[in-house]
Amino acid sequence: MSMLADIVQNTPDPIVVPAGQSYNLQVTKAVFQATKGGTREDGTEKPIRPMITLYLKIVDEPQAQMVTESLWFPVDTDKEEVVYSQNLKIKGALQALGIDPASDGDIDPTSFAPEMDPIPIPGWAGKMGVAVLGVRTYQDNTSNEVKSWIKPKGL
Repeated sequence: MSMLADIVQNTPDPIVVPAGQSYNLQVTKAVFQATKGGTREDGTEKPIRPMITLYLKIVDEPQAQMVTESLWFPVDTDKEEVVYSQNLKIKGALQALGIDPASDGDIDPTSFAPEMDPIPIPGWAGKMGVAVLGVRTYQDNTSNEVKSWIKPKGL
């Protein structure tokens, strides 16, 4: 058997960790980019928005799938409660990961252009934090998702 065939045959698939538990996460990559937008099932249009995508490794689970966290910025057409909940989500992630925009790489959502390529945020890779994870299934693909970030004591 060739080395590649052996790898394919004997390497286990990534796992989805159980929901409802807290896990140590590490940012492996962070990018500033545009959401896809498009048409919802009910026929309404989803706006194209600026967002930060975090690629997160579950530190204590080497066989776990990577977790992707999308932190999209509100737009002018969003209702007040949507703006508030998204801002809380962004704040929670930054606090849990110990990210200080002033020193770790700030993002200016007003510099966003719908056709822009993803822009890496280099100061965020390696940051660590704790979050409670859930499990989601989308288009027959099951993965973990961040349900809530756990803010470090003292913040």
